[in-house]
Amino acid sequence: MIMTEKQMKIKTNDIKQLIEERYSRIKNGKAVKWVVLSEIRTNTGFRSKRVDGEPFAEKYIDMMAFNCWPSEGFTRVAFEIKTSRSDFLNELKKPEKRWLAMMYSHKFFFVTPKKVATMFDVPPSCGLIHVVEVDGKLKLHTARAAPRREASPMPDSFIASLLRRACKMTENKEEK
Repeated sequence: MIMTEKQMKIKTNDIKQLIEERYSRIKNGKAVKWVVLSEIRTNTGFRSKRVDGEPFAEKYIDMMAFNCWPSEGFTRVAFEIKTSRSDFLNELKKPEKRWLAMMYSHKFFFVTPKKVATMFDVPPSCGLIHVVEVDGKLKLHTARAAPRREASPMPDSFIASLLRRACKMTENKEEK
């Protein structure tokens, strides 16, 4: 049965799978071009500190793709996935939530169903990828390219978090 975009309820996991497919499939012989990780903690360990009277909030990056080829500058791309307009608008009101993702990446994209965001909604420092339905299948369409920025060096705690997540994702795939 072919479903229209109105009939499809696009879920976060659908979008994650599309991003994974877009980036993971590219190889040159046995040399992997991209490594894609999801639900990345921005730090390791558990925190009990308070900052200005507020509990320290551990941040997560929805997804990142890491280019492994020096010829392409080891580009790091961060993705913030939003499936509802209200969630997207709340995200825009709190740019500090995406600050670390933008700091550690060369490019940052919001990824949303087409009806959730327009390219005019997105800040100039960000790109926008729409999830669209074509012939009954979901596909990614870049509505606005993300500008390339200089990325900050990644601290050891973030690298450790990336490695832990990569191990966890590998274990989950092996269990299937």
